[in-house]
Amino acid sequence: MCWTFVSFMLPISIFCFSCHQVRQGGLYVILASLVDAGVKHVDSCPLCQARGFVCEICNKGNVIFPFQLDKCNQCAGCRACYHKACFRPSKTPCPKCRRLQKRREIRRTKRPLSP
Repeated sequence: MCWTFVSFMLPISIFCFSCHQVRQGGLYVILASLVDAGVKHVDSCPLCQARGFVCEICNKGNVIFPFQLDKCNQCAGCRACYHKACFRPSKTPCPKCRRLQKRREIRRTKRPLSP
């Protein structure tokens, strides 16, 4: 995470809300503006873009992130991200999990036998 962004975006006043203000939507307004600012930052920050995912199934060039709930499904095993249309956890096997499993199997078979 780009810590510079986080440190300047969290005003101390966010923790000073009464229950009445929360019920009236005051906290939602502040959080929505923070989310919007965060998304804009991630879209334009090279460091944040480097931490995103490219869907291994379709290999389209656009970077996706786990917080994009409308675009992205995340594998529960390895946490890799894929487009919703490409990866359905109950139907499609995760390419990264399959790759990691194959590596584990190869390592197990290549280990020298102990004397």
